Amino acid sequence: MQHQHSNCHTGSVGIVYGCEQRFSQVYPAQVALRSGTLFPELNKPMACAAAPTGCAEPTPQQASAFAAWEMRLYLNTHPNDESALQMFEQICRQTHQPNYACTFAPCVHNGCWTWIQDPWPWELEANEGRA
Repeated sequence: MQHQHSNCHTGSVGIVYGCEQRFSQVYPAQVALRSGTLFPELNKPMACAAAPTGCAEPTPQQASAFAAWEMRLYLNTHPNDESALQMFEQICRQTHQPNYACTFAPCVHNGCWTWIQDPWPWELEANEGRA
């Protein structure tokens, strides 16, 4: 009788390795918005991707809001990066219209990322009495 192979693979399916991102240089806001990232090292364009056609050029306000959000996301994982925090605050100062990333950024107002210390929504007992 011949041995039947199952469809299950008993070895490793794959290993994911992600390099730790380091804050070094950033694109200007308009370039960042078109590239989809503020950080050149994260810009991995598709070789066969076509450039969008018929799209209006982003406004400076849209580009600034995008740059602020990108820096805020970076600071979520690198809260002690002083140079990134200074750039984030500079972007927010230069933004002429309110945007979510700058308006609700805890670091701009109190100098730290305190939300990580707060209870998570599913920690019911810790959230009792909080509105």
